Amino acid sequence: MRGKLWKLEALCLVSFMLMGLLVACALPAKEVTSFPMEIVDQLGRAVIIPMKPTRIVSLATSNTEILFALGAGSSVVGVDDCSKQDLKETIPELEEVSVVGSYAGLDIEKIIALSPDLVLAVPYQKQAVERLEALGLSVVILEARSIEAVLNNIKLIRGIVEQEEDTSILISNIEQRLKNIAEKTSNLTEAEKPAVLYLYEPLWVAGSNTMTNDLIQKGGGVNIFSDLDGYKEVDLETVIARDPRVIFCVEGYAPTLEYITGETRLEGVAAIRNGRVYGIPAALLDIPGPRIIDALELIAAYLHPELFGEGR
Repeated sequence: MRGKLWKLEALCLVSFMLMGLLVACALPAKEVTSFPMEIVDQLGRAVIIPMKPTRIVSLATSNTEILFALGAGSSVVGVDDCSKQDLKETIPELEEVSVVGSYAGLDIEKIIALSPDLVLAVPYQKQAVERLEALGLSVVILEARSIEAVLNNIKLIRGIVEQEEDTSILISNIEQRLKNIAEKTSNLTEAEKPAVLYLYEPLWVAGSNTMTNDLIQKGGGVNIFSDLDGYKEVDLETVIARDPRVIFCVEGYAPTLEYITGETRLEGVAAIRNGRVYGIPAALLDIPGPRIIDALELIAAYLHPELFGEGR
């Protein structure tokens, strides 16, 4: 009798273990990362991150916004002043975070005093980055001149901060909205794509190799200054000669919109004649973070109201 009971108990135990194994196999595998971690940043630099960062200093608004969007805001101990100013309405928690200088004038001593185990920077700050690395800090440089690059930055930071919560929703949301726009603009002929002028301030324009150029193209337009590289200053005569059908002006820095609508020499330009001059908030256009998809949807709606409805 005892032998039969022992065999029955053993059989039940084996069955229980098999059921547990089957359930475990059915569950999605959690991505496992280990430290020290070696990553390659946007400039192709190999960076060693010795441990999961719990004290992060962000030196650009875009990086700060990504960190908070991923739920890693509690690890942010220092930011540049632009992060605090530009994100004060959307991320009130920044009020309690230390400022380590301006975007272009960083205070190295303040950064060191915060004892960060990770610093996120941008290419413009290369000189400060070299000083920080010489002091033994792990510094990752991030840059984005397209929405795809923004997505790559989000994925890279997510892997570094090892968020346990599911952040794939943030990424899939951006990818789906990007796909929705592409589906509507992919069949446009060249004649249906309006010539677009983007003005950062009078008369600084966006050329190729810029986020703005990427947004114009993806939104179904043609950048009239795509023959230039980066942001360049142009003269009024060239703008008139290229006759843009749509003009976008950044709102938040210089009175660009007022300049365009008040400049009498531009009265013959198609965009002015047809009332297609639009202001775009700088907080959307100039921060290559998760909200860049909002900027694209706004631009697409202004360029093609027949496809997307009127711009907001």
